[in-house]
Amino acid sequence: MLRLALFLAMLAPVGALAAAPPSPVSCGPAPELEKLHREIAAAKLDKVLDLSRDQARALLPVVREAALLREELQADRQRHLPALVQALTAVRDDIRRSGVVSDASRKALREALGAGTRQKVREKIDALRAKARDALTAEQQEHLKQFDPRPIEELEDEQLQGRPPGPHGPHGSKGGVEREAGHGPHRGRRAALMVAASPEFVALVEARAR
Repeated sequence: MLRLALFLAMLAPVGALAAAPPSPVSCGPAPELEKLHREIAAAKLDKVLDLSRDQARALLPVVREAALLREELQADRQRHLPALVQALTAVRDDIRRSGVVSDASRKALREALGAGTRQKVREKIDALRAKARDALTAEQQEHLKQFDPRPIEELEDEQLQGRPPGPHGPHGSKGGVEREAGHGPHRGRRAALMVAASPEFVALVEARAR
């Protein structure tokens, strides 16, 4: 349920922007900041892995496939956006009317989120992870567990992008507990996978493979 809430929170503003005229004031990061974040994350992952030429050549088809998968997901998200906006609108109207989301609205939202597509994507990602592991040493895999793509680890993304701090304070804490960002084995590997699918990292692997 938490994953669904986070996913909806991310996509809901997209739907609003698609239907609204351009605004001179944007709450999101500027394109040049997004580009710099991607370049920094790719450079950090490149240095953490420090691939040999043979490793880069072995990984190059994997990261290229991951980049294509990322493009497919972005295109699929755009295709589903109208249905998602419609489903979220129905959920909003249900809550405004009765405080309860109807079964029909729940079904429409699940369909708009593409549960079947997400399962296929998970299977593809698992296959890519297995291929990547075969090309990496045990030491490199350990480094990935603690990979943090942020430019400066102690700063939150909101601060780096010039946005107000999140609901849990400037450092993402809640009840005195620091919110994890790139720390921990699962978060580190997930962050590395996202960065590895970026065109910026693919270009760095291509350079090492020459």
